[in-house]
Amino acid sequence: MDLVTASPAPLHTRRERWRPAVRPTVRTVSTALVVLHVLAVGWLTIGGDLFIDDLRAQAYAAGRPLWPFVVESNATHLAPGARTVDWLMATRAPLEHWPAAVLTLAIAAFYGVAAAGLVRRVVAHPAARVAGLSWLLFAASVVPTFAWFRQALTTMLPLALVLLATSLAIDHARTRRWQPWALSVACHAVALTFSERALAVPVVVLAVLLTTAPRRPTTTVRRLARGAVVLLPHTLLNLAFLATYLSGDFDTAEGSRPSAPDAVVKVGRWVLVDLLPSFVGGPVLWRTGNGPYSFAATPTVLVVLAAALLGLGLLVAGRTAGSLRAAAPVLLGAAAYAVPVLAMVYVGRLAQVDDIAAADDLRLLPDVSAAVALGLAALLGAVLDRRGLPGRRFPRQLSAAGAAVVVALTAVTWVGFGVRWHDTPVTAYLSAVRSEVTSGTGQVLPTTVPAEIMPGWVDPGFTTGPLVRLLNPASLSGARDGPVEVIGPTGSLVPPTFGRVAAAPVPEGFCGFVVPVGQRSLTIPFDDAAPYYRGSMLELGVLVGDAERLNLRVTGRDGATSDLLVEDPPELLRGPHRIHALVPVDVAVSEVILEVETGNTAGVCVTSAQVLTVGPGS
Repeated sequence: MDLVTASPAPLHTRRERWRPAVRPTVRTVSTALVVLHVLAVGWLTIGGDLFIDDLRAQAYAAGRPLWPFVVESNATHLAPGARTVDWLMATRAPLEHWPAAVLTLAIAAFYGVAAAGLVRRVVAHPAARVAGLSWLLFAASVVPTFAWFRQALTTMLPLALVLLATSLAIDHARTRRWQPWALSVACHAVALTFSERALAVPVVVLAVLLTTAPRRPTTTVRRLARGAVVLLPHTLLNLAFLATYLSGDFDTAEGSRPSAPDAVVKVGRWVLVDLLPSFVGGPVLWRTGNGPYSFAATPTVLVVLAAALLGLGLLVAGRTAGSLRAAAPVLLGAAAYAVPVLAMVYVGRLAQVDDIAAADDLRLLPDVSAAVALGLAALLGAVLDRRGLPGRRFPRQLSAAGAAVVVALTAVTWVGFGVRWHDTPVTAYLSAVRSEVTSGTGQVLPTTVPAEIMPGWVDPGFTTGPLVRLLNPASLSGARDGPVEVIGPTGSLVPPTFGRVAAAPVPEGFCGFVVPVGQRSLTIPFDDAAPYYRGSMLELGVLVGDAERLNLRVTGRDGATSDLLVEDPPELLRGPHRIHALVPVDVAVSEVILEVETGNTAGVCVTSAQVLTVGPGS
């Protein structure tokens, strides 16, 4: 069996090998669909802005050299390709949306071309080919994934590379030319730098080798040997990726609680409520998620309709002699990608939460949706090859009306998400931050970011500090010796307000606690541990006898001591100063440790030690 629902015409020239003959009308429709897809994604993304992980990704890059930043993760994923993009955006156009919009449009065009190429190779019937490409380009799972730049970069770009790698693997299996194979390996390598989901590529390539017959007959032994050679570099790439991943501080799904019953419930609900309706224009309705982001809220009637249509389609396919066998190679290839990716997402995401509706966040599984779309298109093509299109007028009219309804529902789905996505507070906030922080000349203290910009549960320790560092690092300092400002809820700079959480009992007198000449540290206890508040700040009043650099650590209620808290501590000249640092997340401070990083040639006094809350003034 060949990995196509109907064998294409024999190929002779090199050009024909790469571009099998198709009907001009189908090629025209496919091109129009890709162009429409790019335009729709452009409308979606240009009207929005950066969102949550987009800000965090640039914040992680603030002030960092390219290496080793690109191979680090902040306890998330190994994605050096994506982190290279983060670093370039953070250093060349910090907190700007236009680079994200341009890159997303490029990814959409690449994805559209890759999807069209793969559909052309594995689905022969023109109507099924158009249906399959439409599902790949417009099914609802791509909507939030393209809108949110971080997801487009780490999900849609590697998916496009996987689709292209699959097409190239099919070309190699059919023609036994090595150029497509080499390009397929390159696509796999690049895809791994953006997402671990590309680990499924060798399984897909194996499925291609098992189901695609070469154009020239060969012996079983030679075919097996060639298959081993083809799979070897893909396997080595996966092994290298896994070795790097397991040796670093990357996300290992800690806290995940996978089980078979849980998987059946959550995955089954996703298939029934989210996946199948997306192929008939769903979800149509969206419910409020985080800020401008939305989750699918598919009406029950659409869920029932989609399930009924699938059941009817499978019944017709089962009663159409040879259709299941003809579609089997494509179904196997689709499953070879969908099953490993679905397992990764289930263990890494769905099994970590109790909410069975977590998969209503459609950005989680667009690649599985794409694989299912290919399988359905192949099955539809196999049935149509054997039964043909409806010949009578009424069935033709009914089919046309059904297609029109699906198009209309799909448009409603896209517009429904997009309208809310465009109503984002991020645009005005970042515009004000860029304008005022870049042109500011004073000191800016870090404080919490508004919840509508960065929800506290996403990253409790995230503050405006990295945003300021991206735009004007000189305005950040570990000492507070003059007027200061903070970023307010609108993004503008405003005076701060302080609230005392706790103060250490410092001896009265001129010097308080003394760090004698030559001594490098001093521990200052609190009577009671200071409770933690998001964005709270530790501040010490000091008197230095000569130029020194000071740093801070804290010990929590549990006895654990933090790392050094002041980045690039400033040189403090002789006299009084106030030094400060953010309190680590969830640490109730019981002790403060002052460390003198220089020689302490003239002694240091500590006149106060307190934990403060910092916020915008009225």
